[in-house]
Amino acid sequence: MRITSILRAAQGALRSEKGRRTGRSVTDKVAGQARKVAGDKHASKIDSAQQAAHDYIDKQGGRGTGEPGSGPPPRG
Repeated sequence: MRITSILRAAQGALRSEKGRRTGRSVTDKVAGQARKVAGDKHASKIDSAQQAAHDYIDKQGGRGTGEPGSGPPPRG
């Protein structure tokens, strides 16, 4: 399987509410594990990366619904 196929599948999954909830849960768990390993030394960088991941996931919602995180309106 090509990496582009994997990326498209992941982006498609983030368009559903369940997919976004799962994505946020995974990023929370990864950030928690990173904090355990790195300790307080890198906490701010971990927090920044976690927030950036959450922001990206939130932006992957439906298109043009007018709700926050709904993405750009459709062309046409």
